[in-house]
Amino acid sequence: MTWVDAEIYCVSQGANLVSIHSLEEQNFVTFLIKNFDLAETNYPGALKWNDDQCSLTFPFVCASRANCPS
Repeated sequence: MTWVDAEIYCVSQGANLVSIHSLEEQNFVTFLIKNFDLAETNYPGALKWNDDQCSLTFPFVCASRANCPS
């Protein structure tokens, strides 16, 4: 998969390919990946399983801004 293919996929999901600019950012992304929970993405705090297929694997990470109410 090319960088462009990965970015196109991320954009189709409402995000962008992660761009790491410092060791601090690298450590943060590594922490997120290592502590990722199967119940996290689609239903935060609801203790429901993620509906992604277990066979899906991607050699990249997408990022988007959180939409938090003020």
